[in-house]
Amino acid sequence: MSQIPFSTDWLKRFSDPYAVLGLSVSADDRRVLKRYRTVAKLLHPDGYVTADPADRELASQLFAHLISPAYQKLKQDKDRAESLALLRVQVRRNNREEPSSPQSGLAQQLLKTPMQSVTCFMNRRSPS
Repeated sequence: MSQIPFSTDWLKRFSDPYAVLGLSVSADDRRVLKRYRTVAKLLHPDGYVTADPADRELASQLFAHLISPAYQKLKQDKDRAESLALLRVQVRRNNREEPSSPQSGLAQQLLKTPMQSVTCFMNRRSPS
């Protein structure tokens, strides 16, 4: 059996399945599956045939211990709702303990912008 090249404590830091897959918390089933397939292709062992064995092993371990479990948590509605509820609790706890404040200049500028002048775009596609 192969040895994990990183500690289990390190793995526990990646408890947010949305962040692991690079998804918004509002992602639907189709988006979750599409993102999972994209990441799985990147880490698939066939893509590392000519690569260093250590790189191939790392990709395999990342897939097995981070990507696959994250997808398993998000692919079913019940588990997704549970993950989202846990994230909300963590955010509330973090805000109580240490309220976050924007660090970058752009974030501070956005914070000073009046709400009426802020426009949100839900669809990132440009008009044809």
